[in-house]
Amino acid sequence: MSKQGVLSYRIESEPTRADLTVVSGLAPYLDLVCASGLVGSIEKNVRASGEQGWRDVQAVKSIVLLNLAGGECVDDLEHLEADKGFGRLVRWCESHTLTRRVRREMNKRWRNIVSATAARCYLAQFHNESQEKLRGSGKALIKEFQ
Repeated sequence: MSKQGVLSYRIESEPTRADLTVVSGLAPYLDLVCASGLVGSIEKNVRASGEQGWRDVQAVKSIVLLNLAGGECVDDLEHLEADKGFGRLVRWCESHTLTRRVRREMNKRWRNIVSATAARCYLAQFHNESQEKLRGSGKALIKEFQ
């Protein structure tokens, strides 16, 4: 079977495997994230993460995937994390551009998707109280950057 997208994975039906995913519809979006240069753009332009913990690209990707999956709040990240098949796909997409040393370190990590707590902390870095009055009720506001 040949590749189905830019990345070298295939979607196959295998009903006897325990690591299948119910969110396989997100796979083309992972393909797009990897092929579009979004990862490089995030690494170049976003500097919200510290030296330890989740990288900016991992946090952004988790939040975007949560929205694409129809998540209503960051707590729904736990549903994505619980899907072992999807976790394997996310891990593979992350690791294909990394060095061997970084991949080994990443394999020690026990989560594939950022936790709800980590997502809240990450998103809080983009909050600007002075612009809060510009946001209407129930509306999002994109922070202005200098």
